[in-house]
Amino acid sequence: MSQAAPRSFARLTALLIGAICVLAMTMFVPTAGAAAPDSRTVKYGSVSLQVPASWSVVKLDGTRECVRLDRDAVYLGAAPAQQDCPAHAVGRGNTIWLRPGDQAPKGSASERVGGLSMAAGPRERANSRVAVSAERNVTIESAWGTSSATVDAALATLRSDASTSPPARTSQQRAQSAQQAQSAQAAPTTTVAPTGAPFTGMGMDTCAAPSAATMNAWGASPYRAVGIYIGGSMRACPDGNLNASWISTVSRAGWGVIPIYVGPQAPCVQQGNLATIDPTKAAAQGTANAQDAIAKARSFGLPAGSPIYYDMEHYVGTTTCTTAVLDFLTAWTNTLHQAGFRSAVYGNSNSLLRDLSVAITTGRPNYVAPDQIWYAQWDYKQTLDGSPYVPEFRSDYWAQHQRMKQYSGGVTETWGGVSMNVDQNWIDTYLPGNATNVAYGDLTTGPGGAGFVFTGPMTSWRTMPGVGVQGRAYWTGATAAAQEINGATWTPPGQTPGLYRVRASIPAQNATASAVYSVTDANGTRTVTIAQASVAGGWADLGTATASAQTPIVVHVGDKDATGSTSTRIAVDAVSLTLIMPPATAVTGLRAIAGDASATVSWTQPAGTAETYRVTAQPSGRSVVVPATTPGATATATVTGLPNHRATTFTVVPVNLAGDGPSASSGAVVPEGKVGLTAVTPTRLLDTRSGTGVAPRKGSIPPGGTLRVQVAGVDGTRVPTGATAVMVNLITPTPAAGGWIGVPGVDPNGTTSAQVVAGRTTDSNITLPIDGDGWITFVNHTARALHLIIDVQGYFAPSASAWTTTDPLRLGDTRSGAAGSSVVGSIPAGGSRTFQIAGAGGVPSTTRSVKLSIMAVDPTSTGYLSLGASTSVLNYAKDPYTSSGGTAILSSDGKLTVRNTSAGRVHVVIDVRGYASAGAAQLTTVGAVRVQDTRYTGKVAPLGTLRVSVKSPTVPGAATARTAFLLVTNLAPQARGGLAVAAAPSTALTISSEPAVSRSAVVAVPIAADGTVSVTNRTSVAADLLVDVVAFGS
Repeated sequence: MSQAAPRSFARLTALLIGAICVLAMTMFVPTAGAAAPDSRTVKYGSVSLQVPASWSVVKLDGTRECVRLDRDAVYLGAAPAQQDCPAHAVGRGNTIWLRPGDQAPKGSASERVGGLSMAAGPRERANSRVAVSAERNVTIESAWGTSSATVDAALATLRSDASTSPPARTSQQRAQSAQQAQSAQAAPTTTVAPTGAPFTGMGMDTCAAPSAATMNAWGASPYRAVGIYIGGSMRACPDGNLNASWISTVSRAGWGVIPIYVGPQAPCVQQGNLATIDPTKAAAQGTANAQDAIAKARSFGLPAGSPIYYDMEHYVGTTTCTTAVLDFLTAWTNTLHQAGFRSAVYGNSNSLLRDLSVAITTGRPNYVAPDQIWYAQWDYKQTLDGSPYVPEFRSDYWAQHQRMKQYSGGVTETWGGVSMNVDQNWIDTYLPGNATNVAYGDLTTGPGGAGFVFTGPMTSWRTMPGVGVQGRAYWTGATAAAQEINGATWTPPGQTPGLYRVRASIPAQNATASAVYSVTDANGTRTVTIAQASVAGGWADLGTATASAQTPIVVHVGDKDATGSTSTRIAVDAVSLTLIMPPATAVTGLRAIAGDASATVSWTQPAGTAETYRVTAQPSGRSVVVPATTPGATATATVTGLPNHRATTFTVVPVNLAGDGPSASSGAVVPEGKVGLTAVTPTRLLDTRSGTGVAPRKGSIPPGGTLRVQVAGVDGTRVPTGATAVMVNLITPTPAAGGWIGVPGVDPNGTTSAQVVAGRTTDSNITLPIDGDGWITFVNHTARALHLIIDVQGYFAPSASAWTTTDPLRLGDTRSGAAGSSVVGSIPAGGSRTFQIAGAGGVPSTTRSVKLSIMAVDPTSTGYLSLGASTSVLNYAKDPYTSSGGTAILSSDGKLTVRNTSAGRVHVVIDVRGYASAGAAQLTTVGAVRVQDTRYTGKVAPLGTLRVSVKSPTVPGAATARTAFLLVTNLAPQARGGLAVAAAPSTALTISSEPAVSRSAVVAVPIAADGTVSVTNRTSVAADLLVDVVAFGS
């Protein structure tokens, strides 16, 4: 049929088509009162639509019905201010809500909805949409689950009845419209303070945001945080009361806010009517949901730093399912972090929290854990450790104020006369808003207050609104069980050390048991039984208790009746502390003077309430107690039985009924008996390079590392058991870095240490304390690993020889001879020179051991001088002169042989500084006491002399001392020359100097009448030096 149809036929065809269209409209778009058999017509004001007959129709006006998005329903009218919603509901049905409203939604556009022209908003990620007809004064909010087809079909039937007037606009509606218009024009602002300190206490959550009036009434409850759903496609309750103003209002009223977002769930989720994560798009979905949650949080005025909790309902995991959940939540976390929010999750401990914990434990690649967690574990206990139930959910994960626990759900309670169904939570985490514990007053707490917690299942505790100090008392029944089931614990905040009166508030109702309270304090735990009925409505005295800095006062009551009755009730409310006596204040002016195996400690007694003073020596632990007398007077105590030759400090603690007051500590002193110095043939103790010596150690000491070696009682060292100190020559062969060698507990600032110069082999003749086990210890205070060579030269012991110290006696000088010595001429390579010491220069002929200074002059190569077969007494470079010190054993005829181990020639200068002799003074070793440090007092001028006072009153043996053994250190000199140490200014070098090379030596020197020794700088540049006293001779 290629020809055109006749006009009459065409007209007939058009009429037939029109008739068919009308018939179709009457079949698929029912008119009011003519619904299809499987649908029903619903009218609201001047509009109507058809919905499936199976849907519920809920009228809201004048009721407390809950608008729920998790069931198929039509809601008509404005939402009640306070709805009777279940505590926990998630998921989606198909819902349409018609209510008064003429304010166009944000981002709306004109669109035909059924038969009405409406301002329709965008389809949100939350699977909802809002459309408004200002003419009809109607707002239609629709929501759906995975598909909007059913809702869209119902909305296509929307019709308007022009003969019916729309609902009148109420004053409340006009005010809300004005507020909405103003909010729509204004940029989102923060309405609550950023997350601050963590909150610990009770919280509740419910499906719909309670009204402001309900929140105000529940201000009388122990709950101080509220969970609110702010968005998500699987959210079962719409915003309702929730807006930025609501959050601001409840925050100002002392509530914390728990923002919750619920979107697609695990692919293996157990609950129905829930959209699920697509495992192939999990990360993208996590990102998109986080972006929507961020926008919602900002619209409600929640600040950056707030946590947003993603609600992931319980699932039974498979590998694919768990992977999808972890990928989704990692993307959620990363996106929130990028926007400055904290990532948080809610889930079951046996699914989500187990999987999150396993991902941490196994180091799952690319997994990022949330910042805070909230887990459901309905054991009814206010605890935060899920590991007893799910071992993988470790207690050390999310342990820094990062946990909340939903311990019970669907509980209806009444506070302030208003009932509400809530889930119960125990919280220790960071929340936006202003979560503020119930205030009971100073040093007082109770239900809802800081430091209060119920123990045992909350199902056995009953509320008593309006009863008690703050109207939040509880009661529980007495149990016949052998072990306590329920209890309550108080730790009143604000405690400082002291003695307190402890009282418990006994509620006026349900207090009939003989309750057993335990009071734990610094002295332990005691129990007090209170017949509650006898003091109901008042306060029970629990006696006194002592709080210390480490142990606060803790009160606990259980559910046992002391009489064994199971028909009585135990009521709990507040516990209060009253300070009776603070601790005594610390002593001042503390000092200690050491004696022989003892010390006398003195101090100024403080004003206050001290009754006794406890004096304790460390490290020995010896202690005495002396009574307090008059404030301001001097008190003394003598501590005996102390180990000699060991640095000892003392603490003094004032004590009264409140317990221990603050302690004061003395400086270190060293108790000493009389000892002498015995010189030994120089013996190589160790060489860490080769592992040789009588006490070998092989391997360098790392930076900051320690070398500990036994020296007393070891075969070959010649140092007997019982020796208190040892004199050694400490050699640092070509160290890689500069610094110093120290002795733990004696020289934290370098006292008795050997200076180390990078790249230079140096000798340090030093005296070291021997500990009670016969060991000496060294610490490497350089930045690089270090080798040590140690040669023993002598030891201090009670039975050792007495010593006489002298000003320098030059008994050897190969350049020109000395004191009648005929030994002249440099020592050749591998050669030696022998010097007569005993009987020369005033040294008694019977002397067989000496303390000396030795100097290498004008060597032609590097090397060392030796006084024995294998040990060195002085290492030197090709410098004009290098000096050190040590002790030496003379031959049977009083001679000393010096060997040159270098490949070249060298001159030698020998000065005797002391000698062993019968009837001479015994020595008192003092460990090491620093008496001079020019880094703080000023350098010694070129060729200038510094008088150093060595007779410090705090140094044992100083008062009667006539001689001193000093460790003198020449610190990084800037010119060649050296230091001369003697009773009076001298030119005889004790320690030589080369630029930048620090050296140390122990010097025996007489003390001048004024208690000083002279140190002369024999260089052309100002010099720094250290002087430490190591022993005195009286």
